[in-house]
Amino acid sequence: MAWQMQREGSATIQVPTGKITADLPVFYNPVMQMNRDITLQVLANIGDTLKIADPLAGSGVRAIRMLKELPRSVIHQLWINDGNNEAYRAILKNFTLSDLKKPQPAKRSKAKGVFLGQEDANRFLTDYGPFHYIDIDPFGSPNPFLDTAVRTLLPGGVLAVTATDTSALAGSHPPACRRKYWAEPLKNEFMQETGCRILIRKVQLIAAQYDRALIPVLTYADLHYVRVFFVLERGNPEPILQQHQFLRFCAKCGKWDSAKQNSGTCCEQAMQIAGPLWIGQLWDRRFVKLRLVLSGDSFELLSLLEAESALQTVGFYDLHKISKRHKIPLRPIHNVQEALTKAGFKSCRTHFSGTALRSDADLEEMKKAMG
Repeated sequence: MAWQMQREGSATIQVPTGKITADLPVFYNPVMQMNRDITLQVLANIGDTLKIADPLAGSGVRAIRMLKELPRSVIHQLWINDGNNEAYRAILKNFTLSDLKKPQPAKRSKAKGVFLGQEDANRFLTDYGPFHYIDIDPFGSPNPFLDTAVRTLLPGGVLAVTATDTSALAGSHPPACRRKYWAEPLKNEFMQETGCRILIRKVQLIAAQYDRALIPVLTYADLHYVRVFFVLERGNPEPILQQHQFLRFCAKCGKWDSAKQNSGTCCEQAMQIAGPLWIGQLWDRRFVKLRLVLSGDSFELLSLLEAESALQTVGFYDLHKISKRHKIPLRPIHNVQEALTKAGFKSCRTHFSGTALRSDADLEEMKKAMG
């Protein structure tokens, strides 16, 4: 197997060359750098002396960047794991390449340190938990790891979940979404947001089995994956379950709403249905606030998320779609925002679409602002 040197952030690692697939013995995907950038931001915003778990470490780049780029006070213990023998050896080598002391073999300890295991991810979490932060970032669906992750997370802790099977969540393969996430997807301009909300509900249902309440504090979709960070709150999960509803959409006029029933009509035709899904908050402003120095796409994404966190509507308005459906000439998006402000409404750009606005205006008011 051929190898190449790779630089990401403050990490220097050696990774396999060739096509990115699940069959790589040491998994590393360079386009997921923003995923890791955002992870560092969240950890910087959580607090200090954390016990952190990276049970699907691959090349180890995420853990290496944590150690090199976060303030020293943040990490008390860092637990790294990969069940693949080649990945285990690569992590040790990559620590050396990044000028870090090699981690200790995984063993129960209360002392500050970095520990490396070579186990099944679920067994690793069970053996060495509980943790303040757990990162579930697999190739494909996170489903095989959710049960153990929610059980080994400390109250007040943060669970990060990535799903790369977006063809299921975003509606290209509805049977897969029903089977994996117990919900109906919707393939239209809302598909990335509905996919995020479907994933959130699934994770919350897993946690609710153990009387645990998970609140999403940072949510986004990028390229081929969706990513959600949850905080584990004490208390009855029932109020969370009350926010699992359906999104109903009229393909003819573009109206949408959320409701507990999975039916409805508009324009004398049945509405399209997505869900059940989470209709609550996607962001907590404390977690999208910039603490570390970022640039490029990661900075732009967090800036958009911070704006969206101040206007937590369900869904948004794609101006191109509205223009086409209602025969309204397109205006520059900032002009539409100015018109909404004059009419007494709030609005902001959304990271889910470059041609859309999130707003507390209804469709009729949006059409007026566009006219």
